[in-house]
Amino acid sequence: MSRNSSGTYSLPGGNPVVTGTTISSTWGNTTLSDIATELTNSLDRSGRGAMLASLQLFAGTVSSPGLNFSLESTSGLYRAGAGDVRFSLLGSDLVKLTAALVTVTGGITASATITAATFSGSGASLTSLPVAALVGQVAVANGGTASSTAAGARTSLGVTATGADTTYAFRANNLSDLANVATARSNLGVTATGADTTYAFRANNLSDLANAATARSNLGVTATGGDATYAFRANNLSDLGSAATARNNLGLTGGTSVDIVSRNISAKAGTTKTLSTSAASGGSDGDIWYRY
Repeated sequence: MSRNSSGTYSLPGGNPVVTGTTISSTWGNTTLSDIATELTNSLDRSGRGAMLASLQLFAGTVSSPGLNFSLESTSGLYRAGAGDVRFSLLGSDLVKLTAALVTVTGGITASATITAATFSGSGASLTSLPVAALVGQVAVANGGTASSTAAGARTSLGVTATGADTTYAFRANNLSDLANVATARSNLGVTATGADTTYAFRANNLSDLANAATARSNLGVTATGGDATYAFRANNLSDLGSAATARNNLGLTGGTSVDIVSRNISAKAGTTKTLSTSAASGGSDGDIWYRY
């Protein structure tokens, strides 16, 4: 006999013997030959001889893997379910193998190239990965920069550098890092010559406005002399709110005398010119009268 499909061994015919059975060479040689054959088919503990067919294992569990170690029975390989094989370490899953993906608990340290279509996971990250180890670039749509250099990454992502970047203007520098200010003004249509047709040139003090009347209207300054806020130049100060207050603000106070710095008064032919500051002349103190 030999082992059945379950591995159970049975003695050949004529066994077991009973008391009084005559020992014969036929019975002894057949039985011992059969036993020798099955011992040869057994796996040697010392590793002499190899399996001639697949080695089937007990499924096991995470804490007692089907294939484990005599000195560490909670670490090894086991079958968690259909199409789900796992490696456990000290009673906890470390690697999970399924048809869809390989799941690793903890970090991965690789000394050679890792080739994969995608890397995913909760909080998954690649650290200390040199650019030389990358084959191709990870697209922006997949969370990469589509570049293997910092400058290329900034271009792909539209991100400026730290203020010392030679490609992008750093926001905090307020355009002071432009390569050429004159070219920038030209690109914006803002010239530095005073001849710009779009923008008012600062040095021109608004003389280059397209329409002064419209500008005054926009500023609330009218040109009619009827403005209630500003004095109109053509009115020669006649539109001041209070002439007396204006004189006082200028230091020209009223009274019985007025300082006259310079006057050129010409008398009419055949008349005499006189100057009076007296109220008796028909005016008020502080008024100046010229009589001919």
